[in-house]
Amino acid sequence: MIYMNFSGRLMPHDIDAEKACLGAMIIDNEKISKVIDIIREEHFYLDKHKDIYRAIVQLYEEKEPIDIITLQNKLKEFGKFEDIGVGYLSSLLDSIPTTTNIEYYARIVYEKYVLRSLIRASSEIIDIAMKENVDINEAVEIAERKLLESIDIRRQYDYFRLRDIVVETLKGIQRLAKEKTVYTGVPSGYKAIDEMTGGFQKGDLIVFAGRPSMGKTAFALNLCLNMAKEGYKVLFFSLEMSKEQLVQRLLSTESKIDLKLIRTGNIKESDWESLLEAAIKLSSLEVIIDDTPSASITDIKSKSRKIFAKEKGIDVIIIDYLQIIDVPKGISVIRSRNEEIGFVSRSLKALAKELNIPVIVLSQLSRSVEKRIDKRPILSDLRESGSIEQDADLVAFLYRDEYYNPETDKKNIVEIIISKQRNGPVGTVELVFIKEIGKFDNLSTSDFTYVDSSDEDYDDELEEEFDDDFLEEEEE
Repeated sequence: MIYMNFSGRLMPHDIDAEKACLGAMIIDNEKISKVIDIIREEHFYLDKHKDIYRAIVQLYEEKEPIDIITLQNKLKEFGKFEDIGVGYLSSLLDSIPTTTNIEYYARIVYEKYVLRSLIRASSEIIDIAMKENVDINEAVEIAERKLLESIDIRRQYDYFRLRDIVVETLKGIQRLAKEKTVYTGVPSGYKAIDEMTGGFQKGDLIVFAGRPSMGKTAFALNLCLNMAKEGYKVLFFSLEMSKEQLVQRLLSTESKIDLKLIRTGNIKESDWESLLEAAIKLSSLEVIIDDTPSASITDIKSKSRKIFAKEKGIDVIIIDYLQIIDVPKGISVIRSRNEEIGFVSRSLKALAKELNIPVIVLSQLSRSVEKRIDKRPILSDLRESGSIEQDADLVAFLYRDEYYNPETDKKNIVEIIISKQRNGPVGTVELVFIKEIGKFDNLSTSDFTYVDSSDEDYDDELEEEFDDDFLEEEEE
């Protein structure tokens, strides 16, 4: 079959490269695995080449010898031999100057397939854009998805055979055993958390929730710092604070200088060296910040995809915070605030799976917490939607007993209450929290001082400053 595009022109292809690739696979069976890593059956232009490739791969998987005779028999099983013939199979052996360049031929086949996919995607995008009353946000998202699908080979795999998954899983386990890897995911930097979770796993949606003044944003920034210092590339969406405010907090945490001093510029001469050293360290980290206010879920997904492609991958996304992510108007399935939040949480889970990275999002809690004697949050406190609990792979709450009980013996302690973990245990981890510099630390290793503003009124005003406006809108 000869394929035409929507303007009636021949689609991009290279028949010689396809024949050379197939011929090399028949001549040198040991190189078949290299080709399989690059292309699949549907990447070929001619239907008969797809059939020949499928026969070669099946013989290879069955550990059978691959030559003209065995290919004939396999093609007869498929009912395709009459369409191809022994003469054409033999001609493939004459089409290859050398088997050494087999990977080069395979890449040409794949590149032509990508070009054809781009043309088909463009045609579909034109059809969408030409529809009457098309929703612009939905159209843009579909267009981006189709273009990315046409160029990202990983996303072309829609299904896998169990035997392939088992083999790859065993290889992964062997690799972990050999490397003595402690954590399988992106480590948080906090030993007790990582021991419970194994690190934040690819494709997981992780929710950290809490009432105002529990230190949610500070914790997210600490996670960001810890991961970046270990060489991970972090994309941080700040929907409420500006990038300048975030960097001020990061500088405070890294330099151990009270945030209030940094915000007011009231820094002693002797502390400037620490501040500059902190600035140099931060500048070396792979952290990308987007501070678009009240960004929509469409914006977040679109920007994540673009940045992922431009940066050749990112390792983790952090979003502060879920309840102020906007939802495009006109989505028919949404009729209430609960459904809005559910739509956002499902979309974030889908994004985590799509990019195959952990997505960490902060969340508010309802005021029902305040009505109980024990103020420690539970899953039913997740604000406005049970979908958050359902969609998340891990749900953890931040709780500071000191905030509610000033006489507590747990001064400067934050409890991280892991209440749901799809593939692991639940339980509570305690971390040290020095709120004046927004610093979280392991309980067993915390031993540091900081430059204090000595301001009695400092306590919780910084955290509350960004929570109160939103909470005023919450229904009693």
